[in-house]
Amino acid sequence: MSNDIKIRVDDFLVGDFSKPKATHKQAAKALSYFEENNIKYYLACVLDYTTEDDIKFIQKELPNAVPLYHGNQHNFDRWNLPKNSIGWRNDFQGRSLPYLQTKIKEFKDRFSYSNIMGIVAPFNSFSQDILDIIVQHNFSIACTGPETKNLPSQKNLNFHNLKVYHSEGIYYSFKETVASTIHRIDTMPENYLMCYHLLEIKC
Repeated sequence: MSNDIKIRVDDFLVGDFSKPKATHKQAAKALSYFEENNIKYYLACVLDYTTEDDIKFIQKELPNAVPLYHGNQHNFDRWNLPKNSIGWRNDFQGRSLPYLQTKIKEFKDRFSYSNIMGIVAPFNSFSQDILDIIVQHNFSIACTGPETKNLPSQKNLNFHNLKVYHSEGIYYSFKETVASTIHRIDTMPENYLMCYHLLEIKC
């Protein structure tokens, strides 16, 4: 795997419309296993909810985190759309090309310290437009999940030359400790990542 990274952590620092943004203290506690054991991991950052102080926190306090693009609003502005409508659980579908281009450039500019550019789509739901744009901006990684396989809107997407990492099944952890699940990476299929959700990690 790229840089031997086998883990992704979603939802820095938000992931649910009904829950408050996590604090730096909460994030540091949830991610302490990786930091204390010097384990590199992809950290999926929601762009519009990530401040400059948050970025400084990542750089200073989370040296093992490699930030990836986790959409712009995590679909908060369209949270209550009817199921399977355009944009339901998809932060990119139905957005204008200029908007998506601007947001990708913003992510690259704000996280320019990182030498790895990749995407973790909120709800694992992509659009062809966002995949086309990130390739133009030299992104190299795309992280997929159950929805990428199962939602009709995700069929026949072209991931171009992106390195695609998948997470599913026992490699998609909710409400468990990292210490009790980290061993699963030794049994993962090729090109899989062990996935955690920041706000769900049991500490």
